[in-house]
Amino acid sequence: MKQTDWIETYTGKHFYPIEPDIELIDIIDIAHALSMICRFNGHSDRFYSVAQHSVIVSNLATPKNKLIGLLHDASEAYLTDVPRPLKPFLPDYYVWEDVLTDMIFTKFGIPDTDPENRIPNEIHIIDNDIVLTEGSALGFDISKWELTSQIGIQPLDVEIQPESSEMSEIKFLEAFYNLTFNIK
Repeated sequence: MKQTDWIETYTGKHFYPIEPDIELIDIIDIAHALSMICRFNGHSDRFYSVAQHSVIVSNLATPKNKLIGLLHDASEAYLTDVPRPLKPFLPDYYVWEDVLTDMIFTKFGIPDTDPENRIPNEIHIIDNDIVLTEGSALGFDISKWELTSQIGIQPLDVEIQPESSEMSEIKFLEAFYNLTFNIK
């Protein structure tokens, strides 16, 4: 018996984010939820979804890491997007995020090549660089951000054109199906 409360997903499932069931993980729920979550805790000058961010990260990744890039924030569909400055104060969030990420990757055929760091360094680098790119494009003064002082982290030469949540959902699903078409 589940000891935590559940959330009702877009497709009507009762999902327990703290005690997840891999059988209830659904790419339709993930795409829809991520397309409705605004990056930067909603403080950007325009709506910009986690789904659109994920597609961009995937597009920038090498072929072997494209699916990981697309799904690197997929746990947020069930936990929501917690801003970076808050995460260190929510240590249980990291545990829940890791459990869900592992289940999502397993569900969609991403092998567990490094249990210590399921998300490859390439994706971490792209994710750090793209946050500066997105921040600059979405009205923030990134010169004051701590990331700008870290060696090697810099904005990318990528144009950010925020899309509607509907378009972000469609593009996320298209990317997913294109990347998984040959997965058995």
